[in-house]
Amino acid sequence: MTTILDILGSVVIGGIILFLMINFSVFQSSTSSSSDANLQIQQNAKTLAEMLSYDQRKIGYNYSANPLITAESKNFFSCRYRSRWH
Repeated sequence: MTTILDILGSVVIGGIILFLMINFSVFQSSTSSSSDANLQIQQNAKTLAEMLSYDQRKIGYNYSANPLITAESKNFFSCRYRSRWH
């Protein structure tokens, strides 16, 4: 009778330990995938910021040198193109 109780007790304790290890593994996996998703979002945001910065530079935002296109008069749509090579 004592042997059966010892075996039953060890099976219960082993089951609890096994359950805790599986629970820890599942938690670790979900934390890892959440971290990977956050990293992907940060990388996408950085790429978007670089693309917007590049596009703004190409249209002349925050450009300190002489512009290639200058306005001739107060008319907004009247512009004169000045070539770089002249």
